[in-house]
Amino acid sequence: MSSIWRIPPAALFLFLLMLCGGFGLGALVGDWILPFVVALAHGGWSEVRRTPISERVFAEAPAFMDRQSTSYMFVNIGRIVLSFAGMVVFVLGGKRWWEYLVIDKYRWMTREEVEAFYKRDPGI
Repeated sequence: MSSIWRIPPAALFLFLLMLCGGFGLGALVGDWILPFVVALAHGGWSEVRRTPISERVFAEAPAFMDRQSTSYMFVNIGRIVLSFAGMVVFVLGGKRWWEYLVIDKYRWMTREEVEAFYKRDPGI
């Protein structure tokens, strides 16, 4: 096979699954951190449990915050920053986990093949 995609299909599928999952899960976790901490600090677990259903999927600043306040703006901007940070952390963690699965656990590829895949080197 002379293609640059000289990688087992299962390894490629796992790579794409973990890459997309890392982006999505990292953004979701990063989006939730700051509103959760603010609600927990304000009223404890009871305030966290009072979160409306619409805000349980897509986090927003807690409802008790005034929309004109600086802290409200801080929470919304912080959510965006933490979402990007979460994406980076989860994608890098997913990449490392993928390497472990593909190289050590299932032995689908060698370290050299993985490095060549990252470089898109057809010479493997």
